[in-house]
Amino acid sequence: MPKIKNSYISKKITLEMNLVRTKSLIYEKDQADYLNWFPMVLSLQVEDEIYTFEYLSTISLEGMKYLFSIVDNMIVERRKLSSIKNYRSSVFRWGATEGEFSFVFENIIEEFVSIELWLNIASMKKEYAGYNIGFDFSVISEEFIEFIAQLKNQLYELTEGHEGERLV
Repeated sequence: MPKIKNSYISKKITLEMNLVRTKSLIYEKDQADYLNWFPMVLSLQVEDEIYTFEYLSTISLEGMKYLFSIVDNMIVERRKLSSIKNYRSSVFRWGATEGEFSFVFENIIEEFVSIELWLNIASMKKEYAGYNIGFDFSVISEEFIEFIAQLKNQLYELTEGHEGERLV
């Protein structure tokens, strides 16, 4: 299961994202990416509190590919950051189609990625309307890249090798 912890000495935040095979999985190799849907378990533990959706949100293949392209762009940008002084990094946004959660990613310094995660508490509790709660933390860049590689591997396995990438 893809899991990442915050980068501080005392690691008190754990983010898990897991693509799973359930009845909600819709994948046909020849149909458009936006018509293929993958159930996802998203869980965030902050010290003693755990935030998990009571139902599985689903992410389209199009959305997963967008996330992977964001990370690829962040890697390219990181190379620029290391060679240009006072370079202002880009902000990359990604989230669930139905608004259950959203992420903001940013390269902050050479070895770190800033993650801002917003969770829709109403969606989490199966309610109609509510509010969002946000968390802002940083992770080590290489661990973030490995986290995304694990998601790519899960997608590879769920699609029998047609999408994503196999971990080496």
